[in-house]
Amino acid sequence: MAECLSPGVVPPNDFFKVFVSNAEVEALCESKMREAGVNVQIGVNRGMFLR
Repeated sequence: MAECLSPGVVPPNDFFKVFVSNAEVEALCESKMREAGVNVQIGVNRGMFLR
């Protein structure tokens, strides 16, 4: 979450991994990143998100 504290824009390819709450969001993110030419790992971790 250090990118939240950055004084400037963090380029997408500087991210190591993006965590999402479920497989549906994972598929959406994969699609959007593919369209944008971004290659960042995605991990599903329900525990990181409020229920």
